[in-house]
Amino acid sequence: MNKNKLFVLFCILLTLTSVVISCLPDKIKSNDNESSLAVSDTVITDTAQVNADTAMVPETVTIDGKTYKNVTLIIDTSKVWLSRFPNEEWWNERVLWREVKYADLDKDGVDELLTAYFTGGHHCCYIYNFYRQTSPNTYESIIEFKGGENSVEIKGNKLEFSFFEQIGYFYTCYACSVESELPFEFYAPYFSMVYENNKMKYAEYDEKLNSKIIKNLEFLKARKPSEFNELGFDDGTRKSYAGLIIAYYFNKGQDLKLTKKIFDKYYNGDDGKEVWNAIKHHILGIFDTNYSTSVFLNQTVPDVKKYLDKRKKE
Repeated sequence: MNKNKLFVLFCILLTLTSVVISCLPDKIKSNDNESSLAVSDTVITDTAQVNADTAMVPETVTIDGKTYKNVTLIIDTSKVWLSRFPNEEWWNERVLWREVKYADLDKDGVDELLTAYFTGGHHCCYIYNFYRQTSPNTYESIIEFKGGENSVEIKGNKLEFSFFEQIGYFYTCYACSVESELPFEFYAPYFSMVYENNKMKYAEYDEKLNSKIIKNLEFLKARKPSEFNELGFDDGTRKSYAGLIIAYYFNKGQDLKLTKKIFDKYYNGDDGKEVWNAIKHHILGIFDTNYSTSVFLNQTVPDVKKYLDKRKKE
């Protein structure tokens, strides 16, 4: 009887051992820790590991026929893949409204990077970032500028910044302009910066540019600023003054006192104080703000109307 019980117990153990062996993975190599799981097996992995694995999938972007992988952009404290820049939501909706340019501005064998993307709106609004490489495949933004289409362009070792869109409503309507009357047409007022030693600096004085600016200011002085209409708009004269004076400031050593003297010399309107303050405000905030419709309609125009009302009472 005892022998029969032992035999039955032995059979049960033998059966359990067979079942366990049949459930093992198809391949196990304990020496090199390599193993493969059966297709039907279930693997539970935490979210952090999934994200880590996903990050290893190459993020590719093709620019001018060349493919770049896993390029990271750093703007302030934010990081984003170049392939998804500026963000996932924007990328899905406006994939065609951005531009990326690689260029070696300082000729050191390492490309810098310029990005631009459209934010929406009339007569604006593009955001430009210029980056230096901090490590392979990582670029840090060192300057940001808001303007219109093609407002920042690479010219040799320089970046050329056009602020025409920013002053589009400077005491006037966007389409209002006297540029075609000027001795030297200045439809896209600009200033330049040079990239050297991993830094941006203002370009050296351009005598030809400032000579043209002075000729145009002489013309505007003889012409005199026009009166404002009922909306507080002139014919575009003050916008031309703004473009010329701002360009002069950045092209003449960024000397605010000297620039103020030039303005006082050539501006002969009764509202010189108000116009200068608006120009000065723009000069000091040219990299921080976007002077689009709302700024001039909500801030500058009411100031002009107050000035006009004051003159009527006098």
